[in-house]
Amino acid sequence: MFREAVPCRPMTQSKMMQKASARRR
Repeated sequence: MFREAVPCRPMTQSKMMQKASARRR
């Protein structure tokens, strides 16, 4: 989802996704 939206900065999105995933789970 975010990877396709931000192919330029996949690392930044990855870190944000990990934090969001932990809070959502």
